[in-house]
Amino acid sequence: MEGSAKFLEAEILRLQTERSWSGFFTADLPKNNCGKRILLGQLGLNGDCLHATVLARQIKHDYPNCHLTWAISSMCRSMIEGNPFVDEIWEVPARNWQEIVAAWYGLEKEVQARLSRGEFDEVFLTQVSPNNYQNYDGTTKGSLFRGYPKPITVPIQNILRLRNDEIERVRNFAEQHNLLKRSHVILFEYTGSSSQSFVKPEYALSVAQGLLSRLPDCSIILSSHVKITTADTRIIDGSVLTLRENAELTKYCSLLIGCSSGVTQIVLTDWAKPLPMIQLLLTSTSVYASIAHDLEYWQQSSEQVLEMTDCPIEQVVECAYTALIQGFSEARRRFNQQIPLNFDFYFTLVRQALLQNGDYLKAARSLLYTAERYGWHEQLKTFVKTELIPKIDLPQSRLIADESYTNLLQGLISDKSNSSNLASPPKKQIMKVFSEVEFPTILPLSASNERPFWSVMIPTYNLKENYLEQTLKSVIEQAPFLEEMQIEVVNDHPSQSVQDEIAAIIKKVGGDRIKFYRHSETNVGQTAIFNICIQQARGQWIHILHDDDFVKPGFYSSLRNSIEKQLTIGAAFCRCLHVNEENAPLWLSPLERETPGILTDWLKKIAVYSWIAAASMVVKRRVYEELGGFCPQAGAAADWEMWKRIAVHYPMWYEPQMFACTRMNSSSWTSRLFQLGENIAEARKAIEISKLYLPKTLAEELSNQSKEHYAIEALKMAHSMIAKGEENSAIAQIREGLKCSTSSKVISLLPAVFLSSESEQQPTSEIQKQVPKIIIDGVMFQIHNSGITRVWRSLIKEWASQSFSQQILVLDRNGTAPKIPGIKYRQMPAYDYNNTDGDREMLQQICDEEEADLFISTYYTTPRSTPSVFMAYDMIPEVMGANLANQMWIEKHHGIRHASAYIAISEKTARDLVKCFPEISPESVTVAHCGIDKAFSPLTFVEVNQFKTKYGISKPYFLWVGDRVGFNGYKNALLFFKTFSQLDSKHDFEIVCVGGNSVLETELKAYTSDITVHLLKLSDNELQSAYSGAIALVQTSKYEGFGLPILEAIACGCPVIACKNSSIPEVAGQAALYVKSEDVEELKKALIEVQKPDIRQSFISAGLEQAKKFSWSKMAKTVSSALMQACGSQQQTPVVLQHPSTSLSSVIE
Repeated sequence: MEGSAKFLEAEILRLQTERSWSGFFTADLPKNNCGKRILLGQLGLNGDCLHATVLARQIKHDYPNCHLTWAISSMCRSMIEGNPFVDEIWEVPARNWQEIVAAWYGLEKEVQARLSRGEFDEVFLTQVSPNNYQNYDGTTKGSLFRGYPKPITVPIQNILRLRNDEIERVRNFAEQHNLLKRSHVILFEYTGSSSQSFVKPEYALSVAQGLLSRLPDCSIILSSHVKITTADTRIIDGSVLTLRENAELTKYCSLLIGCSSGVTQIVLTDWAKPLPMIQLLLTSTSVYASIAHDLEYWQQSSEQVLEMTDCPIEQVVECAYTALIQGFSEARRRFNQQIPLNFDFYFTLVRQALLQNGDYLKAARSLLYTAERYGWHEQLKTFVKTELIPKIDLPQSRLIADESYTNLLQGLISDKSNSSNLASPPKKQIMKVFSEVEFPTILPLSASNERPFWSVMIPTYNLKENYLEQTLKSVIEQAPFLEEMQIEVVNDHPSQSVQDEIAAIIKKVGGDRIKFYRHSETNVGQTAIFNICIQQARGQWIHILHDDDFVKPGFYSSLRNSIEKQLTIGAAFCRCLHVNEENAPLWLSPLERETPGILTDWLKKIAVYSWIAAASMVVKRRVYEELGGFCPQAGAAADWEMWKRIAVHYPMWYEPQMFACTRMNSSSWTSRLFQLGENIAEARKAIEISKLYLPKTLAEELSNQSKEHYAIEALKMAHSMIAKGEENSAIAQIREGLKCSTSSKVISLLPAVFLSSESEQQPTSEIQKQVPKIIIDGVMFQIHNSGITRVWRSLIKEWASQSFSQQILVLDRNGTAPKIPGIKYRQMPAYDYNNTDGDREMLQQICDEEEADLFISTYYTTPRSTPSVFMAYDMIPEVMGANLANQMWIEKHHGIRHASAYIAISEKTARDLVKCFPEISPESVTVAHCGIDKAFSPLTFVEVNQFKTKYGISKPYFLWVGDRVGFNGYKNALLFFKTFSQLDSKHDFEIVCVGGNSVLETELKAYTSDITVHLLKLSDNELQSAYSGAIALVQTSKYEGFGLPILEAIACGCPVIACKNSSIPEVAGQAALYVKSEDVEELKKALIEVQKPDIRQSFISAGLEQAKKFSWSKMAKTVSSALMQACGSQQQTPVVLQHPSTSLSSVIE
């Protein structure tokens, strides 16, 4: 909790014990959310109000047209000024924490009065203190989120908006203190009084002085409302800026040293630049003040958070120095402390706020929520037994007999207050029975404490190949103990010989671990056997897995880790890969969201069309008990109908990792349905069934959208069947499609799918396949001029003279793309990392307007739904420990998960891509090595000398091209500079650095005091001269996605000294002197060896031969072929239908 501990006693005395406002105002939320007047009550403190901005966003999501008023203290008002989700601010006078607590009671009375006058339709008072401690679990965010009764489905990130004048103030502050000229700028948060940190002004000042003694070219901004003065101009007083303005200040900083207070929460807002942070905490606050713990709980990365408790000044100095010089990951490895779990702080507050006032039910609720978050820790159990139970009239026998503390507290709450079961959502009404359809009853199990968590039920009918064995192995290899997972095969085949064969496979794979249920002699069909599986299941969660589908390692553990924390969800599913008979990938299901979480607006999507395979879905057994089993009238679409039924009543959880595989094979029931058109017919049945129970305001619209969707899908399938000569199947698809919908859009597509009006009178018809259209987003030309832009400029130039140019459209961001004759362009606004969702919508609109078949970005952008190919340049952020919470890498990962195929610029990048994202099949990755411009070739002595004269290079030189440090030092120029400084002949040479930072980095300066270093920005022609004249190119990088400078160097006859890391050996081959990444002596020897004429000439000759293996034309051909393959349509000869037996008019009839 935020707020000083010294105010706790005064606060507790003012507690009221009767009201629970979140439940009082939100017991029954009306279905029509349009135009509601809603009040959000969160008075303070600053960090708490920033957390509550997520709720404001959620309310606007759940009630799209509402008018949201926020009641907030005058002390904290600035936290929500300009917030795009707040329509009106109700300012409550309160200047400090004591006044906020006192004001709360007046607010409650005023809210009641305004409610009675009809000024608000809904009220959500989320503030935990002083009246909502039943929601308290020891942390701020989770506790106040419970004050809002709906699931949190929007991104969990604090929201802040600054005005232009605030931005200008920070810019002036940065200029005044020369922040842009410093090698490092540290933002240091301290506070005069804090309940979570020991950092006081004098401590912060001592740390700053210690750091500056080791990093003289550094500035440290001491940020607090407490003014601090010092003679050292590098120690800057940050109190002149407001708390809000620290968000803009982060853009001038490289590190935060924080104390889990207001500035830290500001740095975590969407306005601030993500900073690696060192958090200095009090041991006594346990995990409640831990930023890392909070991020991990909400399933966000904590890799850029380092936490220490009660540490001496020298340790903080060493830690920060290590983070800035050796990299944050190294500092984290050496200094990060796992904050221990200790409940003393939590127990103190529960005793004083609840138990001392007789609020035992609120205490029970709070304990349940705390146990839900941390599990039933021994300290929690002891507290229940020794401090809560003795205050309650509960027979000791009940305590002894009932070992389940959750059941004990639930029973207490039920007995004492007749309230709902806290650990699960309120029991929903059993699904209404319609006369037209049947939802089979699923009988509940008798109460038992011995039920497993999982029931994996595997229906089987007719054994195919060795699929059942593969299915069983995929489950048994990740199965927990018997009491945790029931695994049972349910047979629906009457043949005794088949049953015996199944039993033998079960025995072979699992022995007695897998049970076999032999169904009756009559074959009942898929829907009925699903319902038998459910009735046989004893687990809390049911997974129905077809006998030819399988799951990947991590399926059960990952889903369980998520769904155990989500008490309201009814089902969960993961991304699924569709494979053929040989396990080769066919297609990957769409990415619903990049991170695990509850899906938003899910009903509007699942009600229109289905792509979710049963193999990827798990459902709570109680949901089947309440809603009924699979509907027999829905036939093959019974699973889709079930997912819709669940979505109407429950939130659904999504796991973006690909943990399930479902099989498509030519002999399957599903394949036969396609041949007869019954896939569309039964989808239509499922649409009519769900129309009966969808919300009345949406039922008609969603049902019509769905019918049109499946009609169009039928036409697409027919088109494909015609191409294969399967006329009868194509006719079946068209017939059933037209039964679904004859909308103008559907009818307009018919001629292109089957027969044109002219060809109905002709004996034959040619169906010309459309040429796929591919959109290329030229966003990288806007973002940065780098090796990536060189790659794309070269590819587009190659395609410009080829027929492939007619299939591509380049999106020109704000006029930054190179204009190449023969290429079609479309103008588009500049990319903005602060509006990625809006950019996705804009890209999707363009894809729709251009009728694009495929999308590829030059740098990580994606449309919403158009299929995409991802080009991987490297996996440096993932391998080298970058801050993956950075928006750039978030978008990269979204692009990876959105894609259905991949192109990598080296074998190593391809392997790392698959390693970092194991759901990606290696077969879906095409390797396309970069090329080399013909302009890169050896130059004459005269041309080189002209270059050296122009830039004042008077001695032989070693060359370095590109960045010199990189995050966490992966570029490793430090090895080169350190080694060079130890050469006996160093004064006979100079160093030429091309590209990279325009100022030599601090860590490199220490080795260049008596040598000449040239920092140059060169054109391609000048770079050719630099390569041609160098003694050697030195590239001691620890990781490269390809290594284009190495290829350019060897093409110019320049020897290369490099580390044998990542993709470098693919590029250099045998044409480089390889050294180890940290070996100074080995590099020193190489720098000397490369000067010897015979050795030098051998590497020049080898390099020139090696360079011949690479060309842009070869890469362009590989990439265009991969893109065409991803479209699912290489250029084909037209398909000729011989002797058509059916006309268009007869099909429509």
